[in-house]
Amino acid sequence: MALAPTSPPHDVHASVNEFCNIIRLDWISNNIGATTHSIHRGDTDDVLLSQLIGTTSETQFDDLGDVGDLVQGTTYYYWVKDRKSVV
Repeated sequence: MALAPTSPPHDVHASVNEFCNIIRLDWISNNIGATTHSIHRGDTDDVLLSQLIGTTSETQFDDLGDVGDLVQGTTYYYWVKDRKSVV
C-alpha cells in the first residue's frame, strides 16, 4: 500500500511542562480520508534534518523519546504530515 501526501495539519500544539518525561502533540486535520499522520522531530528548525519518530491515526501523539532521547532543556521542533492510503 503506497501513501500519498495531502495538505498539512494545522494548529499543532506541544505540551510545555505538563507531563513528566513526554511531550504531547495535538493538531487539527481537515483532510477527509487521511488515515495516517507521520510525526517528525528535530533539534533545529529544519525539516530536512528531522527524524521520523512515529505514526498515528489519531490527532494526538505522545513523544516518549523512543526514537532518540529527549533531553531536558532542549528545544525541539515538530512536523506533522497527513498521509492518505492509496489502493
